[in-house]
Amino acid sequence: EEEEEEEAGGSTKKEAALSLTTKIREDFGKRRRTKREGSSLCAPIVVLEGHEGAVNDVQFSTDGTVIGTGGNDRCVRLWSYDVEEGTTTETTTQKEKNSIENVAILRGHKNAVLSLAFLSDQFTIASASADKSIRVWDVEYGEQVKKYEKNHARAINCVDANERGASLIVSASDDGYSKVFDVRVAKKEVMKLKHKFPVVSCAMRQDGMECATSGVDGIVRTWDLRNATRYHDAPKEEDRERLAKEDLLNLDTKMTTLTMKNGHADIVTGLAYTCPDGFEIASVGMDGKCNLFDVKPFRENGDSRVEKTYKGVQTDFEKRIIKCATSSPLLSSNVSSNPTYVSSGSACGNVFVWDQKSGKIKYKLPGHKGSCLSVAFHPFEPVLASSGADGKVFLGELAL
Repeated sequence: EEEEEEEAGGSTKKEAALSLTTKIREDFGKRRRTKREGSSLCAPIVVLEGHEGAVNDVQFSTDGTVIGTGGNDRCVRLWSYDVEEGTTTETTTQKEKNSIENVAILRGHKNAVLSLAFLSDQFTIASASADKSIRVWDVEYGEQVKKYEKNHARAINCVDANERGASLIVSASDDGYSKVFDVRVAKKEVMKLKHKFPVVSCAMRQDGMECATSGVDGIVRTWDLRNATRYHDAPKEEDRERLAKEDLLNLDTKMTTLTMKNGHADIVTGLAYTCPDGFEIASVGMDGKCNLFDVKPFRENGDSRVEKTYKGVQTDFEKRIIKCATSSPLLSSNVSSNPTYVSSGSACGNVFVWDQKSGKIKYKLPGHKGSCLSVAFHPFEPVLASSGADGKVFLGELAL
């Protein structure tokens, strides 16, 4: 009887702990919903200037407090974004409401910075460059903490990271490899994804269990990072002997989870998993298409996984790398339906925002005088950031 009472008491405690956790999450969600009715921006449109030359990428940190930008001037700039509640009053000036300041300039790359990704610990950011290196920086102190410089033989076009779990980084390079790095490992990759052609874009699912890649061949591939083969299991004896000492995992194009050939007719330049589950992938290519792929394990029509094709994106003779982004359900003020959105840059200088389900254009935002190269949604405020070839970064408040 005493044991039964102890078990009952233990289950009661567990239920109480679960209910408390649920309440905390609900309260946190309420705070976020309260904030997303408006944004912390001091004006509907804010322009960030400082880069010399094109700004190739812009990203928000997971907690939304830092903005990272990287450009052709070979540096990464970090900007503060104040999302604290209760900091604004009726007498607060616009500058005090959210003074977005350039808090750090990270120098070290020897060529253009092409891509950025905030790591899951929220304290570090990874940057990929045409100088064939990936550098990891401490956001708080503005210092380099890790460098991968001998892992790729050519320019690294894209880098992405997971949002949960151990900090993983996936890269895409012109040398035909996409590599996975564990930040806890010193200076080498832990996995290789071999392609037949240069890899232009990549994306890591939020849980770090899967990644997507695409490139010059226009094919979008997904890779289950758990189902890798060790190098020492290679079929040739000389390969096993040569690679037995290396703690690497190797995948080739025959070992992909999904291969989607029917989406694009040209180079795919941007990939992004949908939030929060990662069951779809948004892609944008040089053929002027922005597609949404269904990457769930089972689908009635497995031959065609294109759910939606969003119209509006334009390309030009420069053939620049243009990226896309997806929004979190927390972004919208419509709590009942929680709509999500897909956004992409365009060579015409406009930023396009589509409703993910209907495919209708929600916004067509002008402003950039050249190609819009990258876009990013704030994690929980209705704010969209865009960077362009004109060297400017725009932050715009959306009515979602």
